[in-house]
Amino acid sequence: MEPLVKKRKKKKNKNNCDEAAFIIFIFAFTSFQLLAQGPRFEIKYSEPLAVFVFVNELSSKKDDNTFKQLFLSSLYNRDK
Repeated sequence: MEPLVKKRKKKKNKNNCDEAAFIIFIFAFTSFQLLAQGPRFEIKYSEPLAVFVFVNELSSKKDDNTFKQLFLSSLYNRDK
């Protein structure tokens, strides 16, 4: 006696394995990205040195440069 309804055998689908591997990869990648430490920049600035360099570039011995052009077009230039 055979049953009227035949049971289907479940096929192991290769896509299920691929999807699981992909999900695990994405989970691992994002968790590493969340735990990673971001870059940290520490910039030290010396205002007296910057002023010295700026004034030194304004001297009459220097050729035309961006500092001199900036100063000549500013309100601080009194030799207009």
